[in-house]
Amino acid sequence: MQRLSPDLEAVLIIGPNWIGDAVMSTPALANLRHGLPKATIDLLVPRRVAPLFDDHPHIDRVVIRDERQPWRTRLAQVTALRRCGYGMVLLLPNSFHAALDAWLVRSPIRLGYATDGRRWLLTHAVSAAEGHPPHQIDAYLQLVAALGLPIVERLPMLAPTMRAEMQAQHLWAAQGWAREDLVIGICPGAAFGPAKRWWPERFAALADRLITLGGFRVVFFGSPEEIPLVELIRAHMTREAASLAGEDTLGSFMALAARCAVVIANDSGSMHIANAVGTRVVALFGPTDPRRTAPSAAPAAVLHHDLACSPCFRTTCPYADHPCMRLIEVDDVYRAVLDILGSGR
Repeated sequence: MQRLSPDLEAVLIIGPNWIGDAVMSTPALANLRHGLPKATIDLLVPRRVAPLFDDHPHIDRVVIRDERQPWRTRLAQVTALRRCGYGMVLLLPNSFHAALDAWLVRSPIRLGYATDGRRWLLTHAVSAAEGHPPHQIDAYLQLVAALGLPIVERLPMLAPTMRAEMQAQHLWAAQGWAREDLVIGICPGAAFGPAKRWWPERFAALADRLITLGGFRVVFFGSPEEIPLVELIRAHMTREAASLAGEDTLGSFMALAARCAVVIANDSGSMHIANAVGTRVVALFGPTDPRRTAPSAAPAAVLHHDLACSPCFRTTCPYADHPCMRLIEVDDVYRAVLDILGSGR
């Protein structure tokens, strides 16, 4: 297709449904903003993702798609977007539902991947690359490139709001920490399922070693649903570690992660957030594929074993010993933390 006019007045982006994917979409947003500087760019995302984009510099307005509402209410919301006069709808998810939403908006340009039997709902259907799927960031950037816009930014970026910074400062100070204290954040959860999670006993042993041998402070992060997991890990520890699980919001976690020297995480939304705010990350990959979702912004160490059964993308492992996670040893993660900090200890 020909290059879009820089005078395009209004664009709607149908954004990803999951936090990690939403973070990886930010380079696409940056390039869209760069290529269409005069356009109003709105982003349609689920409520769970929306706080990532509060005051984001590349988005003018976030429209929340509340998936808990009855389908008639959701349909009314999407059709009401017709009045905004969007000259283009860019679809980042590959689902049929996203394409149907775009079709209902009635934009003259509806661009997305030709997947899930939705080609007929799009005006510009982009064929997926053959062979191994690209990194998710590149998959989103290929949609922007299909518009004829230049790609000048490839790194994810999140910007915590002032309110999030204030919330983070309150939680940080409540632990008795100064801003310059060397704190290691640990995110032991993963919304995808238990197969993505390193074992609680190993997180506990790692945290003890970081405190005892490394001299670091350690803090656990997690959603309210992950509080039992965090408390299980802390119960296995011999040393004291802080927990902010359930106390921070998505916005304040961005600001808290930015204060950590390193964040250790499974392949999860937390991993991507920490990396996108400029924090070093040690990422533990099991059933998923780091070629598709590895962190790519700040310095990162990816621990992963390429087994015959991986990547399987299962939510639960069919093997009793969970080999892809079992092979990641406590010593491996501890050394990765020291290496990424440039420490010779």
